[in-house]
Amino acid sequence: MHPRSEEMNFNERTAPLSERKKKKIAAFLEDCRKKAKTSIRECNYPGCNEKAINSHIFQKNGILSSIAKDRHLIAHDIDFYNNHAYTFKRVGINRVFSFDCFCAKHDSELFKAIESVALDDLNFDCYENCLLFVMRGVYNELNSKSEVVRFFKFLIKDESGLFDKTKLMASLMGNMYGKKDVTGYSKAFWDDLSNGTEKFVFRVRRMKRLELCLSSSINYETTDELVDYRMKNSKGMERLAPVFINYFPLKDCSLLLFGYYKSDYDKISGYIDMFFSCDEGLAEVGVTNLILFRCEAWVCSEDFYLKKIKSVENYFDLAANYASKNTNERHLLPLNLFSSDFEKQIKGILGKI
Repeated sequence: MHPRSEEMNFNERTAPLSERKKKKIAAFLEDCRKKAKTSIRECNYPGCNEKAINSHIFQKNGILSSIAKDRHLIAHDIDFYNNHAYTFKRVGINRVFSFDCFCAKHDSELFKAIESVALDDLNFDCYENCLLFVMRGVYNELNSKSEVVRFFKFLIKDESGLFDKTKLMASLMGNMYGKKDVTGYSKAFWDDLSNGTEKFVFRVRRMKRLELCLSSSINYETTDELVDYRMKNSKGMERLAPVFINYFPLKDCSLLLFGYYKSDYDKISGYIDMFFSCDEGLAEVGVTNLILFRCEAWVCSEDFYLKKIKSVENYFDLAANYASKNTNERHLLPLNLFSSDFEKQIKGILGKI
């Protein structure tokens, strides 16, 4: 579980907390996080009640192993004991970018088409291949939102008075809405696989190779637009416009893969075309903004971390803080993780916000 930083500011108070109380709160939050993770999960394949096994969002023996050093990658999380700061950890390849998703039988059968072929030989013009790449990322998000919902429910039950329950309820409701939205998208995937409905469009672009893997989804709508949407949705307004995002390295480049509903293109075309119809520099800025401000499910190689992140690690906290307050998420900051002067860019821009 990786709750967004804006959901973790529970103990903002006018009076400073003692170090002892801070540690007590951190221990309680960590305990709630562990409890939220411990429920037994069934396979997500429709109609299957078998226990889910641990699945990797991307292929362990292929995409992840190609950038792993000594079978480890760098992942990030929130450290409750360090003022809810982001921390980067070296994690073994068996555990990184993984979650309980499908039973052994369905995990093997469902993804055979994309896991039995060498990665660089995969046909990304094939609709089903693209759909399968997107599916695990969406189910990881559904899993994460389910855990965050349980996490906030544990906190709301607490009677210590340490937390502002109004804020907790707002975060709980936001994640429950999000879980409902993602559940709807997953049902559309199964309809595609079963009936060949092809509700989605998939776009692919080969970009400069970064030793970084990202699999996430975002809503096209900004926070301001979401508030308006939630108010109208109870009266029958249509669903949100999701964008499913994958970025991962091949042998000589990285592949950017977007998916979205066909019916949403007129609405979101300007945003989508920025990534696929504009020059690569603008696409790189777009991907950088996704990594810094909008997508949490990403990991990178140790070499990439040392080269690009370690010296500016504290600025990722500033990025999370900016994201928590920004209500126009489609606005891009001129930051380019692909460029040689990224360190100068992030210090100059986020250091002034």
